[in-house]
Amino acid sequence: MADLEFRIGELRLNPELIRFFGEASYYASHKFIVRASDSKVLIYSCVSKRHRELVPCFSLDREEIVGGGSLYIDKKDLLTLDDSAPFDYGRIPAKAALRFAELVLPELDRFQIEASGIMPPPDWHYMFDIHPFWDHYGY
Repeated sequence: MADLEFRIGELRLNPELIRFFGEASYYASHKFIVRASDSKVLIYSCVSKRHRELVPCFSLDREEIVGGGSLYIDKKDLLTLDDSAPFDYGRIPAKAALRFAELVLPELDRFQIEASGIMPPPDWHYMFDIHPFWDHYGY
């Protein structure tokens, strides 16, 4: 697996809306997208109904987006990055989602958001296609 440098691009998290207790995580209030720049991948997240709204929100180039999903705190107080941006950018691999969650978890304090750990992406997450970018890096 080729080396990728995982970073936070920008997080605009709302502590009043980040908790999600539903079944279909697509309906969680916070979406995320991942931007690739050389061997760096950066996560961006904010409150949004659609993944494609994040590109202009963060002034990004759509061609650099290599996946997306939902970011939320679940009913067990676990930070969760799952779902997909199926109509826009596809999904990121589970290993990448976990790497980003490890970066995001300590950042939650800045937003006065508490989480007790990280939830791995659920099994149904795999029904969506991974963005082709990740193949080149062995994911």
